[in-house]
Amino acid sequence: MNDVDDFQRFGAAFLPGHLGIEFLLVEPDEVRARMTVAREKCAWNGFLHAGAVVTLADTACGYA
Repeated sequence: MNDVDDFQRFGAAFLPGHLGIEFLLVEPDEVRARMTVAREKCAWNGFLHAGAVVTLADTACGYA
């Protein structure tokens, strides 16, 4: 089994890395990840863009 640092490296050069998704725990039945909210991840109205949220969720599910 890979450790959480391996998963962090896997996505570093791809969209998860570009969005700053950080993995805290990757286990077969649990994944913990976080992403800092920043202006470039928001829509023009100042709210966090749904695409950023869905990418966080999709990436966590894919890593599980």
